[in-house]
Amino acid sequence: MQGKTLLQQMSDKSLPHPFTEEEISAALQKTKPATAPSYDNIQVEFLKNLGPTARTWLSKLFFRIMATHSILKIWRKAKVIAVEKPAKDPSLAANYRRISLLSVCYKLMERLAFQRISPTVEGLLSPDQACSRKGRSTRDQVAALTTSIKNGFQLNLKTGAIILDLTAAYDTVWHTDWSSLQTE
Repeated sequence: MQGKTLLQQMSDKSLPHPFTEEEISAALQKTKPATAPSYDNIQVEFLKNLGPTARTWLSKLFFRIMATHSILKIWRKAKVIAVEKPAKDPSLAANYRRISLLSVCYKLMERLAFQRISPTVEGLLSPDQACSRKGRSTRDQVAALTTSIKNGFQLNLKTGAIILDLTAAYDTVWHTDWSSLQTE
């Protein structure tokens, strides 16, 4: 099933219930401490120390964002910092790794939404899909490829593979300006 079709079916259904205080508390416990804030300057520690009333308000905010399909403008901005790669010439721009700092609130809402949709999405994905799935990694894919090559060799078969290197691909592709499609 295509992702667009899945989203259309999901949007046709009634909205899910707002996140509970317990869901927010559990998601905050999994959040890394001392995460650097983005432009909204909200620290993880601030959210972890919210009381029940503030967490209920946060739940309502997240629900409204999901219901209206519009993300706060400040959450769509990333603070990009450059970190020098170890043992590299600092005078060359290519020797820096870019890190995008996103809003802690946005990442929390994303984690909550992910926890809700994971069981549904997990059933739709191919068993061969490994990346970004719990209990699976790209190492599993390398092991499967190695086994396939070994089995083919033992049966005197030819094995072909296409290896695609997407290093820095994000820097070289055209990106849609989503900010013009969403409202505050």
